[in-house]
Amino acid sequence: ISVDVLPEFEAGDPKPFRVFSTLKDITEQKNYLNAVMKAEKRYRSLIENLPEAVYSCKLDEILTTIHMTDNVEKITGYTGEDFISDRIQILDLIHPGDIQKFREQVDKAIHDHGTFQVTYRIKTRNSEIRWVENMGEVVMLDEGQSFLIGFWHDITERIEAGQT
Repeated sequence: ISVDVLPEFEAGDPKPFRVFSTLKDITEQKNYLNAVMKAEKRYRSLIENLPEAVYSCKLDEILTTIHMTDNVEKITGYTGEDFISDRIQILDLIHPGDIQKFREQVDKAIHDHGTFQVTYRIKTRNSEIRWVENMGEVVMLDEGQSFLIGFWHDITERIEAGQT
C-alpha cells in the first residue's frame, strides 16, 4: 500500500489544520517490478555466461562502449571495465588492415537499420593477433536513439587450422 499525505495550512500557522491522505493498492506494480527484475537477472546471467564477448556501443565516431561482458578478457586481455571506462576502445583493437572492412559492414548495417557479420584480426593486450567473428545489429529506439549491439567470437584456432 502506498500512502500519500498532504497537509493544509492556514496563513501564518505552522501547524496544519487539515490533512488529506490517500491510500493506493500498489500490489500490481510491485508484482510487475519483481517480474521485470527476475527477467533482468536471468538475462544478465545468460549473457555473462556465454563464451563470446557481448557488447553494446554508441553509434558515434569511436563506437563508445556502453556495455561489455567480462568474457572479453579471455579474447583481448582487457576487462569489460577497460572498455566501459574508455581505457581502450573497440576500434583500437582492430588490425589496421581490417578496419576498412569493419567500417564498411557497420556503415551498411547503420544505413539499412540491419545486421552485420565480419571477420577480422584484433591485437590483444599482450600484442598477440587473434581472429574474431563479429556479429551485430543496429538497434533503433523509439526516442530516436540508436546503438550497436553485438558479440565477438574468437575463431583464431579455426583460422590457424586453415578452416574458414
